Amino acid sequence: MPLGWRQIRRGPKHNWTFVTQSEPGCDSRRLSLARGKTPGGYSSINDMLYVRCHSRGYDLWRQAGCEGWSYAKFWFPGLSPRQEHMLEGYPSLNHPESRGDVRLASANPNDPPLIRLNALSTEGDRATGRECARLGRRVCGTQPLADLIVRETSPGPNAVSDVDLDAFTRCSAEVGHHPVGTCAMGASPQAVVGSQLRLRGLEGLRVVDAPVMPSVPRRTTRRWQRNKVYSIASSSPIMRSMRDNPIDQNFGSFELSPKGASNSP
Repeated sequence: MPLGWRQIRRGPKHNWTFVTQSEPGCDSRRLSLARGKTPGGYSSINDMLYVRCHSRGYDLWRQAGCEGWSYAKFWFPGLSPRQEHMLEGYPSLNHPESRGDVRLASANPNDPPLIRLNALSTEGDRATGRECARLGRRVCGTQPLADLIVRETSPGPNAVSDVDLDAFTRCSAEVGHHPVGTCAMGASPQAVVGSQLRLRGLEGLRVVDAPVMPSVPRRTTRRWQRNKVYSIASSSPIMRSMRDNPIDQNFGSFELSPKGASNSP
Protein backbone atom coordinates (compact mmCIF):
# COMPACT_ATOMS: atom_id res chain seq x y z
CA MET A 1 0.00 0.00 0.00
CA PRO A 2 1.70 3.25 -1.08
CA LEU A 3 2.27 5.85 1.60
CA GLY A 4 0.10 8.91 1.22
CA TRP A 5 -2.65 7.24 -0.81
CA ARG A 6 -5.31 8.78 1.41
CA GLN A 7 -3.99 12.26 0.67
CA ILE A 8 -4.03 11.52 -3.07
CA ARG A 9 -7.64 10.36 -2.88
CA ARG A 10 -8.87 13.38 -0.92
CA GLY A 11 -8.21 16.10 -3.47
CA PRO A 12 -9.78 16.71 -6.89
CA LYS A 13 -6.43 16.51 -8.69
CA HIS A 14 -6.47 12.71 -8.91
CA ASN A 15 -10.05 11.93 -7.82
CA TRP A 16 -13.31 12.82 -9.56
CA THR A 17 -14.89 12.99 -6.06
CA PHE A 18 -18.22 11.63 -7.25
CA VAL A 19 -21.12 11.18 -4.84
CA THR A 20 -24.33 9.28 -5.34
CA GLN A 21 -27.77 10.75 -5.46
CA SER A 22 -29.82 10.62 -2.27
CA GLU A 23 -30.07 6.94 -1.30
CA PRO A 24 -33.45 6.08 0.30
CA GLY A 25 -32.12 2.76 1.61
CA CYS A 26 -29.36 4.60 3.50
CA ASP A 27 -31.43 7.25 5.29
CA SER A 28 -31.35 9.42 2.15
CA ARG A 29 -27.61 10.01 2.54
CA ARG A 30 -25.37 10.80 -0.44
CA LEU A 31 -22.51 8.30 -0.46
CA SER A 32 -18.95 9.02 -1.52
CA LEU A 33 -17.89 7.19 -4.67
CA ALA A 34 -14.26 8.00 -5.42
CA ARG A 35 -13.03 7.48 -8.99
CA GLY A 36 -9.47 7.95 -10.17
CA LYS A 37 -8.59 10.50 -12.86
CA THR A 38 -5.34 8.71 -13.65
CA PRO A 39 -4.60 5.70 -15.86
CA GLY A 40 -5.76 2.66 -13.93
CA GLY A 41 -8.75 4.47 -12.48
CA TYR A 42 -9.47 3.93 -8.83
CA SER A 43 -6.76 1.28 -8.57
CA SER A 44 -4.19 4.06 -8.94
CA ILE A 45 -5.42 6.03 -5.92
CA ASN A 46 -6.08 3.17 -3.54
CA ASP A 47 -4.40 0.23 -1.86
CA MET A 48 -2.52 -2.31 -3.95
CA LEU A 49 -3.63 -5.78 -2.96
CA TYR A 50 -4.29 -9.04 -4.76
CA VAL A 51 -7.24 -11.06 -3.51
CA ARG A 52 -8.45 -14.29 -5.05
CA CYS A 53 -12.21 -14.41 -5.28
CA HIS A 54 -14.67 -17.24 -4.69
CA SER A 55 -15.11 -19.54 -7.68
CA ARG A 56 -18.91 -19.21 -7.48
CA GLY A 57 -18.66 -15.61 -8.68
CA TYR A 58 -17.30 -16.61 -12.09
CA ASP A 59 -19.59 -19.61 -12.40
CA LEU A 60 -22.56 -17.23 -12.08
CA TRP A 61 -21.19 -15.36 -15.09
CA ARG A 62 -21.24 -18.57 -17.10
CA GLN A 63 -24.76 -19.41 -15.95
CA ALA A 64 -25.87 -15.96 -17.15
CA GLY A 65 -24.82 -16.85 -20.68
CA CYS A 66 -21.16 -15.78 -20.65
CA GLU A 67 -19.72 -18.88 -22.29
CA GLY A 68 -16.05 -19.48 -21.56
CA TRP A 69 -16.01 -17.34 -18.41
CA SER A 70 -16.39 -19.99 -15.73
CA TYR A 71 -13.83 -20.16 -12.91
CA ALA A 72 -12.20 -23.24 -14.43
CA LYS A 73 -11.66 -21.54 -17.81
CA PHE A 74 -11.06 -18.00 -16.63
CA TRP A 75 -7.95 -18.77 -14.59
CA PHE A 76 -4.84 -19.48 -16.57
CA PRO A 77 -3.24 -22.94 -16.70
CA GLY A 78 -0.82 -23.35 -13.85
CA LEU A 79 -2.88 -21.30 -11.41
CA SER A 80 -4.82 -23.44 -8.99
CA PRO A 81 -7.46 -22.28 -6.51
CA ARG A 82 -6.20 -21.59 -3.00
CA GLN A 83 -8.21 -21.42 0.13
CA GLU A 84 -7.86 -18.20 2.06
CA HIS A 85 -9.22 -17.43 5.47
CA MET A 86 -9.70 -13.90 6.65
CA LEU A 87 -11.48 -12.25 9.55
CA GLU A 88 -12.64 -8.72 8.77
CA GLY A 89 -13.94 -6.21 11.22
CA TYR A 90 -16.87 -5.28 9.00
CA PRO A 91 -19.26 -7.22 6.76
CA SER A 92 -19.07 -6.71 3.02
CA LEU A 93 -22.03 -7.39 0.75
CA ASN A 94 -20.11 -8.53 -2.32
CA HIS A 95 -23.01 -9.95 -4.28
CA PRO A 96 -25.90 -7.50 -3.78
CA GLU A 97 -29.34 -7.88 -5.32
CA SER A 98 -29.86 -4.11 -5.50
CA ARG A 99 -29.34 -2.49 -8.89
CA GLY A 100 -28.71 1.16 -9.64
CA ASP A 101 -28.05 3.29 -12.68
CA VAL A 102 -25.78 5.99 -14.05
CA ARG A 103 -27.30 8.81 -16.11
CA LEU A 104 -26.04 11.97 -17.75
CA ALA A 105 -26.74 15.11 -15.78
CA SER A 106 -26.71 17.30 -18.89
CA ALA A 107 -25.16 17.66 -22.32
CA ASN A 108 -22.09 19.22 -20.71
CA PRO A 109 -19.38 16.54 -20.37
CA ASN A 110 -17.86 18.46 -17.43
CA ASP A 111 -20.95 17.90 -15.28
CA PRO A 112 -20.60 14.86 -12.99
CA PRO A 113 -22.94 11.97 -13.77
CA LEU A 114 -26.05 11.18 -11.77
CA ILE A 115 -25.19 7.99 -9.89
CA ARG A 116 -27.88 6.06 -8.07
CA LEU A 117 -26.92 2.81 -6.37
CA ASN A 118 -30.31 1.93 -4.88
CA ALA A 119 -28.29 0.47 -2.01
CA LEU A 120 -30.21 -1.83 0.36
CA SER A 121 -33.33 -1.50 -1.74
CA THR A 122 -34.21 -5.21 -1.59
CA GLU A 123 -35.29 -7.26 1.38
CA GLY A 124 -32.67 -9.85 0.46
CA ASP A 125 -29.85 -7.33 0.89
CA ARG A 126 -31.27 -6.07 4.17
CA ALA A 127 -31.65 -9.62 5.45
CA THR A 128 -28.02 -10.35 4.52
CA GLY A 129 -26.94 -7.27 6.47
CA ARG A 130 -28.81 -8.44 9.54
CA GLU A 131 -27.32 -11.91 9.33
CA CYS A 132 -23.83 -10.45 8.95
CA ALA A 133 -24.26 -8.48 12.17
CA ARG A 134 -25.51 -11.55 14.03
CA LEU A 135 -22.78 -13.74 12.59
CA GLY A 136 -20.17 -11.22 13.72
CA ARG A 137 -21.54 -11.43 17.25
CA ARG A 138 -21.38 -15.20 17.23
CA VAL A 139 -17.79 -15.18 15.98
CA CYS A 140 -16.69 -12.60 18.53
CA GLY A 141 -18.45 -14.56 21.27
CA THR A 142 -16.55 -17.75 20.49
CA GLN A 143 -13.31 -18.74 22.21
CA PRO A 144 -10.50 -17.85 22.00
CA LEU A 145 -11.54 -14.58 20.34
CA ALA A 146 -14.10 -13.92 23.04
CA ASP A 147 -11.30 -13.46 25.59
CA LEU A 148 -10.06 -10.46 23.62
CA ILE A 149 -13.43 -8.70 23.37
CA VAL A 150 -14.17 -6.11 26.01
CA ARG A 151 -17.56 -4.94 24.75
CA GLU A 152 -19.57 -4.39 21.60
CA THR A 153 -19.47 -0.75 20.65
CA SER A 154 -21.41 -0.80 17.39
CA PRO A 155 -24.29 -1.34 16.81
CA GLY A 156 -24.37 -2.10 20.54
CA PRO A 157 -25.79 -5.02 22.52
CA ASN A 158 -29.27 -3.49 22.64
CA ALA A 159 -29.64 -3.62 18.83
CA VAL A 160 -31.24 -7.05 18.61
CA SER A 161 -34.42 -6.89 16.54
CA ASP A 162 -34.61 -6.73 12.74
CA VAL A 163 -35.82 -3.15 13.03
CA ASP A 164 -32.83 -2.15 15.16
CA LEU A 165 -30.29 -3.78 12.88
CA ASP A 166 -31.90 -2.33 9.74
CA ALA A 167 -31.80 1.14 11.28
CA PHE A 168 -28.11 0.77 12.11
CA THR A 169 -27.31 -0.43 8.60
CA ARG A 170 -29.18 2.45 6.97
CA CYS A 171 -27.26 5.08 8.93
CA SER A 172 -23.81 3.47 8.76
CA ALA A 173 -23.50 1.64 5.43
CA GLU A 174 -20.90 2.95 3.03
CA VAL A 175 -19.92 2.15 -0.53
CA GLY A 176 -17.10 -0.31 -1.06
CA HIS A 177 -16.17 1.43 -4.35
CA HIS A 178 -16.77 -1.72 -6.38
CA PRO A 179 -19.66 -1.01 -8.78
CA VAL A 180 -19.55 -3.05 -11.98
CA GLY A 181 -21.63 -3.76 -15.05
CA THR A 182 -21.74 -0.52 -17.05
CA CYS A 183 -20.77 -2.59 -20.12
CA ALA A 184 -21.92 -5.94 -18.76
CA MET A 185 -21.48 -9.02 -20.90
CA GLY A 186 -24.12 -11.69 -21.20
CA ALA A 187 -26.79 -13.26 -23.37
CA SER A 188 -29.77 -11.12 -22.31
CA PRO A 189 -31.03 -8.21 -24.45
CA GLN A 190 -29.81 -5.82 -21.74
CA ALA A 191 -26.19 -7.02 -22.03
CA VAL A 192 -23.90 -4.47 -23.70
CA VAL A 193 -21.38 -7.04 -24.97
CA GLY A 194 -21.55 -10.75 -25.65
CA SER A 195 -19.26 -13.42 -24.26
CA GLN A 196 -16.74 -12.59 -27.03
CA LEU A 197 -16.72 -8.98 -25.74
CA ARG A 198 -18.12 -7.60 -29.01
CA LEU A 199 -20.16 -4.43 -28.58
CA ARG A 200 -23.69 -5.09 -29.75
CA GLY A 201 -24.93 -2.85 -32.53
CA LEU A 202 -21.49 -1.75 -33.72
CA GLU A 203 -19.13 -3.78 -35.86
CA GLY A 204 -15.42 -4.04 -35.17
CA LEU A 205 -15.40 -2.91 -31.54
CA ARG A 206 -14.80 -4.91 -28.37
CA VAL A 207 -14.75 -3.78 -24.76
CA VAL A 208 -11.82 -5.35 -22.88
CA ASP A 209 -11.90 -3.75 -19.46
CA ALA A 210 -13.41 -4.03 -15.98
CA PRO A 211 -16.90 -2.71 -16.95
CA VAL A 212 -17.70 -5.99 -18.74
CA MET A 213 -17.99 -7.80 -15.39
CA PRO A 214 -21.72 -8.63 -15.14
CA SER A 215 -21.56 -8.87 -11.35
CA VAL A 216 -19.08 -8.49 -8.52
CA PRO A 217 -17.35 -11.90 -8.36
CA ARG A 218 -17.68 -12.07 -4.58
CA ARG A 219 -14.53 -10.11 -3.88
CA THR A 220 -13.60 -6.45 -3.84
CA THR A 221 -13.01 -5.40 -7.45
CA ARG A 222 -10.80 -2.38 -6.74
CA ARG A 223 -8.32 -4.48 -4.74
CA TRP A 224 -7.70 -6.86 -7.58
CA GLN A 225 -8.96 -4.89 -10.55
CA ARG A 226 -5.57 -4.81 -12.23
CA ASN A 227 -5.24 -8.59 -12.04
CA LYS A 228 -8.75 -9.21 -13.31
CA VAL A 229 -8.47 -6.69 -16.14
CA TYR A 230 -5.25 -8.39 -17.21
CA SER A 231 -7.05 -11.72 -17.01
CA ILE A 232 -10.00 -10.39 -19.02
CA ALA A 233 -7.65 -8.97 -21.64
CA SER A 234 -5.60 -12.17 -21.86
CA SER A 235 -8.79 -14.25 -22.07
CA SER A 236 -10.27 -12.17 -24.90
CA PRO A 237 -10.42 -13.75 -28.37
CA ILE A 238 -7.98 -11.17 -29.74
CA MET A 239 -5.28 -11.94 -27.19
CA ARG A 240 -5.84 -15.68 -27.50
CA SER A 241 -5.37 -15.36 -31.24
CA MET A 242 -2.15 -13.41 -30.77
CA ARG A 243 -0.82 -16.07 -28.41
CA ASP A 244 -1.73 -18.86 -30.83
CA ASN A 245 -0.38 -16.99 -33.86
CA PRO A 246 2.52 -14.85 -32.66
CA ILE A 247 3.85 -12.19 -34.97
CA ASP A 248 7.59 -11.63 -34.85
CA GLN A 249 8.51 -8.04 -35.51
CA ASN A 250 12.09 -6.88 -35.99
CA PHE A 251 12.46 -3.35 -34.73
CA GLY A 252 16.15 -3.18 -35.63
CA SER A 253 19.39 -3.79 -33.76
CA PHE A 254 21.39 -1.29 -31.79
CA GLU A 255 24.95 -1.08 -30.52
CA LEU A 256 25.49 0.78 -27.28
CA SER A 257 28.34 3.27 -27.41
CA PRO A 258 30.93 3.34 -24.61
CA LYS A 259 30.41 5.91 -21.86
CA GLY A 260 31.57 9.31 -23.01
CA ALA A 261 31.73 8.32 -26.68
CA SER A 262 29.85 10.20 -29.36
CA ASN A 263 26.30 9.07 -30.11
CA SER A 264 26.38 10.45 -33.62
CA PRO A 265 26.01 7.90 -36.45
